[in-house]
Amino acid sequence: MVEFDAWKLEVDTGIDAYTLALLHGDGSDGSTTITDEVAANVWTAYGNAQIDTAQYVFPSIGSSIRLDGNSYVSCPDDDKWTFAGDFTFDFRVMFYALPAASTYMYFYS
Repeated sequence: MVEFDAWKLEVDTGIDAYTLALLHGDGSDGSTTITDEVAANVWTAYGNAQIDTAQYVFPSIGSSIRLDGNSYVSCPDDDKWTFAGDFTFDFRVMFYALPAASTYMYFYS
């Protein structure tokens, strides 16, 4: 028998000193307002980038950012985006259709 009261559960909100941006994609369907949980960053939607409530990862948010292959979100240039040493991009992606062979996803400045 397991004694659950002996365990301590800690919930990580995902925002720590190393988090530079956190885009959950929260908002109303079709909105082009991209909210950054870190709050210091202003993101702009280009092309058909928008909030989508039909697909999402986090039930408490109930929405995500939809990019159709010809759209993107961008943040103004800042020294914090100059990465040195080890760093991580963490994201989830769902393809409506698989990309063609030799198609790549780019992170650039």
